[in-house]
Amino acid sequence: MSRKAFFLIFFFIGPSCLAQDRYMVFFTDKSNSEYSIDNPEAYLSQRAILRRNKQQISINEQDLPVNSSYINTLKDLGIEVFYPSRWMNGVLVQMGSLESQLVEGLDFVTKVEMVAPNAPLSAGGSFKSEEPLPSNSNIASEQQAMLGIDLMHEYGIDGEGVLIGILDDGFKNYTQL
Repeated sequence: MSRKAFFLIFFFIGPSCLAQDRYMVFFTDKSNSEYSIDNPEAYLSQRAILRRNKQQISINEQDLPVNSSYINTLKDLGIEVFYPSRWMNGVLVQMGSLESQLVEGLDFVTKVEMVAPNAPLSAGGSFKSEEPLPSNSNIASEQQAMLGIDLMHEYGIDGEGVLIGILDDGFKNYTQL
């Protein structure tokens, strides 16, 4: 192979092999888990268990955490694992396309889905801004009006004592008062 051909291959193809994309890796099962549905206190909060009992929702295999040996196998392959999802039975990872082909061939993997091309995560896995919002900001006023927040307040619904789960990283400074 000529030097020119090698350079062209490396220049155009090489970087794409090194690109870091985000993928969701889905697993086949939760076999050989170190957890059991007979001992939910080991992986669910007391609050979650009480809520499920109150609503008559039984605890099943889907509630078990993702199999840690599957996660460790991915890590041993040099793949960055960020977020496990027990209910999706999978993990969000960062890897290149060649690694994704390797992972797809593992016997405990059902599928690998690219979720964000060329969008690497930092070690903290976060994109949020640390810049505080101005104290006089009415940035959410329109959204609150669309949801009828003022009406809820009129009926005495103010969220006091309610646990809120945030499922989106798009909320700036949500931990600030």
